[in-house]
Amino acid sequence: MRQDEMPSIAAERALAGTDMLPLKGSVAAPLPPHVREAVLAALEEHAITPPSRGHLALREAIARSLPAPADPEREILVTNGAMHALSLTFRAILEVGDEVIVPTPCYFFRGLIERAGGRFVPVPSREPEAIERALTPRSRALVVTNPNNPDGHLPRREEVDELLALASRHGLTVLTDEAYERCIHEGELASAWGAENVILIRSLGKSLAMPSWRIGFVAAEPPVIAACLRELEWDVIRVSHVAQRAASAALEGLQDWLDELAERYRRDRNVAHAAITEHEILSAPLPVATPFLWLELGALTSKNLLAAGIAVVDGAAFGTPGYARLPFAGAAALQDELRDRLRSSLQAEGLPTP
Repeated sequence: MRQDEMPSIAAERALAGTDMLPLKGSVAAPLPPHVREAVLAALEEHAITPPSRGHLALREAIARSLPAPADPEREILVTNGAMHALSLTFRAILEVGDEVIVPTPCYFFRGLIERAGGRFVPVPSREPEAIERALTPRSRALVVTNPNNPDGHLPRREEVDELLALASRHGLTVLTDEAYERCIHEGELASAWGAENVILIRSLGKSLAMPSWRIGFVAAEPPVIAACLRELEWDVIRVSHVAQRAASAALEGLQDWLDELAERYRRDRNVAHAAITEHEILSAPLPVATPFLWLELGALTSKNLLAAGIAVVDGAAFGTPGYARLPFAGAAALQDELRDRLRSSLQAEGLPTP
């Protein structure tokens, strides 16, 4: 069945006006002086029209930020966020009926793939053997989310290399979605970028703690970027000049203003995890990456938590019923309220609390 509504947006719409605990899936920080100055300068640049590929200065800054070389002239395309980049990419690479292999739990790729005419093929395992068993002559691409939204899995270098080898054997394009590449609490990112036939998607908004600016990019071989560019021009013609100037300044200037964000994420993670795991009904691994806890609900349901004002998304939306994704950014400042709401949710169902 075609997925016609994004689960997280559907939840926001359904819960509009209700008293929800304001936990977030990303951190926003005040812009530092050098980024503010770039924004103010851009406001005066009334006559500047960015090229559809994005300002070359921003593409050059993106190329310098990557773990392997990219040609900023031909291999990078600036987009309105990572979600836009994903949509363009699936439309650019898929023919009607092409299959996209996606290990689950996974982000909301199904709707994006089906809108591009493709077929979403979920695989409830990250093991290469399970993925290989799911392949057919129509298999076109393999999605690797690194780190993974919703469960925070951070693939090791050998895991990524095994998947790249599998894709190479079967002629698959690897789409590596690295939207949370800077939200890593322990360990390091092992990017797939740099290998042959890999498409990289990242979110500058999340990476630079400026999510409301909606800016991201695709990096890929020139024919893929050219195909994505055609899709982008029909969608939006080009990306905001002001947002691009802000992102350029943030990438090129001092980034010490981002240093404390990693500690904020870890603090929020630890507080939220402690609040969840003090209840014997609920459990969640301590994630090594991403701003989410992946809750095993036990005798509860996501509806129970939503009724208590805790903004989870049901695990069924990620291909794994019985679980729920809980954003934890901001949890340190809201820990007492989070504990109270968890307790009331359990008590409403007659379940034990500490």
